[in-house]
Amino acid sequence: MTQKHHSVSSYQSIINSINFFSVASVLTDMSGNIKHVNKHFSDIFQYTSEELINQNISILIPIALRHNHSKHRNK
Repeated sequence: MTQKHHSVSSYQSIINSINFFSVASVLTDMSGNIKHVNKHFSDIFQYTSEELINQNISILIPIALRHNHSKHRNK
């Protein structure tokens, strides 16, 4: 198994696990860009996964609080 194949397989395993969680879950990259949301997350926030994928998670934070969010996320 190549390193790339192993990484893709591990990523897919994470996605599959998130989809079975009974709570709202979101997966982001290190920059805070949304890579996956489960159905519970979409139901609560009223966004489809297509609307959220590749958006920065800060779009879900109220505007007045966004400036502090990236500082907390980077810790």
